[in-house]
Amino acid sequence: YSLDNSYDTGSDCTCSSYYDVIVEGDSSKSCETCDDGTAVITTSQTIAGQYYTGSLYECQSCPDDNMKMTVTGNSPPVYSCTCNSTFVSTGVSKIGTLGCVYSSSSSSTA
Repeated sequence: YSLDNSYDTGSDCTCSSYYDVIVEGDSSKSCETCDDGTAVITTSQTIAGQYYTGSLYECQSCPDDNMKMTVTGNSPPVYSCTCNSTFVSTGVSKIGTLGCVYSSSSSSTA
């Protein structure tokens, strides 16, 4: 992992990926990989109906344990949460937080 040299000038550093988080040591900073399915959200925003505060120092997860956060693009990054393969998304993000339900429980029978 590499840190931006701006740390030496007194401003904050950045990691090379949205899946890496800044960790402070006694006299230095380093980058560590976030847990699978989580990412560093750099600016405050709503993702999958949940509001997140941007922080370079925190790996953040989707609102449902059965979701995985992905990041595409770079300027600006686009964050999304998708349900794991055996689950389907439920809810409307403009109204509230999205969730996942087991795929067989989401289908109705006649």
